[in-house]
Amino acid sequence: MKDYKNAVLKELKESMECVKEEEIVWLAQEIASARQVFCDGLGRSGLVMKAFAMRLGQMGIRSVSVGEVTAPAFGPGDLLVIGSASGSSAVLKYHAQKAKELGGRVALVTSKESSPLTEFAAGSVLVKAQDKDAMGTSIQPMGALFEQSAQLVCDMTVLELMDQLQLTSEEMRKHHANIE
Repeated sequence: MKDYKNAVLKELKESMECVKEEEIVWLAQEIASARQVFCDGLGRSGLVMKAFAMRLGQMGIRSVSVGEVTAPAFGPGDLLVIGSASGSSAVLKYHAQKAKELGGRVALVTSKESSPLTEFAAGSVLVKAQDKDAMGTSIQPMGALFEQSAQLVCDMTVLELMDQLQLTSEEMRKHHANIE
C-alpha cells in the first residue's frame, strides 16, 4: 500500500497553512453577532456544513441547515454560511441572493477568491484546495481535500467562538443531544 496517510496529512497541512487567521476571526464575529445562523452546501460540502450547524447549536447559537423541515424563516440579522469549493452552484447562488434580499448577510468557506457566490458575500474564508471538477495536484479524488479542509475551518471557527464567547466544552455539553 502506498503511504496515503502521510500524503493526505501533507496535503491538509499545506491547505490549512494558507488559511488566514483574520478570516477565521471575522467568520466567528459574524456568527456571534447574528440573530440566527443558516448553514448551507451541497454534496459532501453540505454534510460538513450540517455538522457545523450542529456544533453551533451545541454552543447555544441558534443554527440550522438550509432545507431542514424545522428551519425557521430567514430575515434581517441572520447569517447564511455557505461551504462551496467552486462557488458556482446555481442553487447556492439563489440561496445567497435570497438571503441578501431578506436583509441577511452571507459568509463563504470556499476555494475561489472570485466566483458567482462572492458577489453576495460579506466575506470569505479562503481554503487552498481544488474543487470537484478541477484537475489539481491532490492525490485525493474530486473535492475531498476541500471538504476535509472546510471541516477543519469550521472546527477552528468553533474554537475562536469559544474564546470570543468564553465558552467551555463542559458548557457546550449541556446543549448536546440527550435523547440518543
